[in-house]
Amino acid sequence: FDERGMVQLTDGPQVNGCRPAADVTMMSAAKVYGRRTLALVMTGMGKDGAAGALAIKKVEGKTCAQDQMTSVIYGMPKAAVEAGAIDEVLPLADIAADFARVYPGWEKGASDDADFMADAGREVTGRRCSNRPLTEFASACNQRRVGSCSEFSK
Repeated sequence: FDERGMVQLTDGPQVNGCRPAADVTMMSAAKVYGRRTLALVMTGMGKDGAAGALAIKKVEGKTCAQDQMTSVIYGMPKAAVEAGAIDEVLPLADIAADFARVYPGWEKGASDDADFMADAGREVTGRRCSNRPLTEFASACNQRRVGSCSEFSK
């Protein structure tokens, strides 16, 4: 994210064997959004997301990981839990309700101080971005057509 909170795509080196990497995105979000940042580490192989979730926890953001029982591969959530980066471990079915409890109104895209959280939450958790699915947003980013939710809605 840049200083305005816009997603920035780079051709930097791979981190944890991938690009884009969850760690890079989460660390950047922690710098821009501070304690308003949500981190969700879900099923996946490897340790990507552990260092990023720890950066978010250090700025007093909320961190959550998917539990082992509902994860197809418990690698990424396990690495984040073992790093001490996770506040709560939840089954997949309970994650959205937990976020709604902690950040009332985020799922509605509240238009007050929660704007930062709502925008980040939509992009990171797979909520719809301008009534279009996250997969379309990610595809547009990969093709370097857009760099943010607001650009995507144009």
